[in-house]
Amino acid sequence: MDHQSPFAQHLEANFIPTSAEIEAISNLLDEQQQHVDAIDAEITSLQQRRRVHTDYMGKHRCLIAAVRRIPADILTTITRALIAASNGRPRVILRSWRELTIESPPLWADIDLDIPSYPAKSPQGFVVDDARAPSWERTLEGISCRTEIFAQRANNSGLRISFIAKDPPFDILRRWVMYHHRGVWDKILQPFIRLASMTNRWQSLAIRLHPFTPMSPLLEILKLVEGVTSCTKELKVEIMCEFPLGEEMWRKMLSEGAMPIRRAPLTSFNAKMAYSDLCRFQPNWGALSRLSIGSPDHIIVFQEAASVLAVTPNISHCTIQFSDGLREIQFVAPPHIISLPKLKSLIVRGTDIPIEFTAILDLPCLTHLPAIQNLRFHPKDENQHAVIELIRRYGGQVTDVSFVYASMTPSAFGFALDNLPNVVSLELVGEGPDSRTPKRAPLQEEWIFPAEANQLHIDVFETLIPEHEGPPYPLESCACPRLQALACKFGVHRGAGTPIKRQMLKLISARQRGLRNANEDGVSWLERVEVVFKSGKVDWMMEELRTNGVDTDDVRFSAQYPDPCLVPAFSAVRPTIPGIGQIFQMLEIERSLDDE
Repeated sequence: MDHQSPFAQHLEANFIPTSAEIEAISNLLDEQQQHVDAIDAEITSLQQRRRVHTDYMGKHRCLIAAVRRIPADILTTITRALIAASNGRPRVILRSWRELTIESPPLWADIDLDIPSYPAKSPQGFVVDDARAPSWERTLEGISCRTEIFAQRANNSGLRISFIAKDPPFDILRRWVMYHHRGVWDKILQPFIRLASMTNRWQSLAIRLHPFTPMSPLLEILKLVEGVTSCTKELKVEIMCEFPLGEEMWRKMLSEGAMPIRRAPLTSFNAKMAYSDLCRFQPNWGALSRLSIGSPDHIIVFQEAASVLAVTPNISHCTIQFSDGLREIQFVAPPHIISLPKLKSLIVRGTDIPIEFTAILDLPCLTHLPAIQNLRFHPKDENQHAVIELIRRYGGQVTDVSFVYASMTPSAFGFALDNLPNVVSLELVGEGPDSRTPKRAPLQEEWIFPAEANQLHIDVFETLIPEHEGPPYPLESCACPRLQALACKFGVHRGAGTPIKRQMLKLISARQRGLRNANEDGVSWLERVEVVFKSGKVDWMMEELRTNGVDTDDVRFSAQYPDPCLVPAFSAVRPTIPGIGQIFQMLEIERSLDDE
């Protein structure tokens, strides 16, 4: 309001007020401030009044929200999905939702019995803390009560039970077994026993035991397995110890020294234990459609695996964890072929498989071959590699393949890619699962360093890139023309990191040209790419793809060590010790790579 001010003619002008004029201006400001304060107070009052009305409206809108009117069947489906995806517990729920969940038996069918360890005074657990034993016992009682509530609310639904328990360290175990703590075992097993007494409608059962001795009372739970498996379709038993239980223990638990569960309608059997203990289980092997075998100390070998496969002719999915591969194990092939006419997926882990093992397998329906094995020995060529032998015989029908390319020679790697014309998903790994530990090849003085031995031969990898300038690309223009999903995990490539990344960009750009599904007879569009490099920066790769107009929605690049100078490596030294001679010693060092 400049026209009401006696100083209006001086506003925005070069004017220097006198002392009297300064006082007059200050009085004007005070007067105007009073008006502003009055308006602010009125605004605050109006906002408060408005908030009262909006809160009222918001609370009433919630009453007619669509989420409150979701049909019960849809709400039950949503609840199941959320329960499976989260361990959180909501603090406030609708009464109708609570009633719905209580009246929905399938929501209560999953019962996890994860038994806490007996309290100890130290993190290592070597000294018991009896003062906290009452609290521990109350926890177990709470688990038992919750188990009963779940079983009751599950009604006639098939239960899916998981039981996990472990022994304490040996000193405490000995004290428990010999003295007054023997009753503690009854408390550990009580939740399982009470559940077994309520119902035998167990659709699936998973038991994971960590015994420290072959005579652990924890193993007494195996006595109850036969009695609760009359309706069980999936059985998983893991005995996580480094020794077989032995004849005496099995005779103590079961009168026949074995577990006859042939009457159980099992279709899936997962066993992780010593092979001699696996033989104690007697399911109807011919009825199984899924099989997984292995051992906590990885001593399942090829002879034993062949014996199991020979009695499971109807399996469609099989997972085998072989030995750790510290030494080569001789395989004596049985006199007959093992035919698995329904097997679609064969997952193998552990050491390199001898080609003699795959030679006895007849797998006419094989489509999935994940074979991520430990990198222990020198690369094998196409005439010695077991995975290559399977690709040679069944590559035309296989759609999903995973393997450690570092275990193959360049010619074998190229042979594998050239003989997978219909593969849809391909995973290439440069390092085995335990690549940080170098291992010595048997009967040789040299050592195999997985991080150094996994050089990816770029010339072989280039066969995935169509030769024609296209698109569209004819099927014969590249290897794996039906490929839609590619996953790569590269190892250390001294002096070749950037060329490999450039080659990867070239591959993605070439396989994502043209229209998707434009020509069913041509090379497929590469839909998903996930690449993990050992080291170096990868942001520039995504930027370059976008600059070239490539769709990067399903493209992922990452590096285990963004700073290549921090990649740990092993180095071998041979110091000479007086009176002893030369010894071989491994040192883990930090090294700088020259590939970035």
